[in-house]
Amino acid sequence: MVERLNKYTALFQTKGFGHDDAQHRAIGLMDMIVQKQVFMLSYIDAYLFIGAAFALSLPLLLFFSMRKSNKKIVVAATDH
Repeated sequence: MVERLNKYTALFQTKGFGHDDAQHRAIGLMDMIVQKQVFMLSYIDAYLFIGAAFALSLPLLLFFSMRKSNKKIVVAATDH
């Protein structure tokens, strides 16, 4: 992490910024990179959670639909 911070600081210094300003911008850049990674990881976690909830609820759906289909429906001849 320190190596990357030093590389970003050197990059900003080659662009004409002073050492303190370059280091501040390097920290801001690293913060932005970490924030993007956190958003992606949280999106992946939410997607997996929704997928797992769907996968776990699918057998219940099949169980309830089979339970209703076992009942016999009697239709009187006068209903036609």
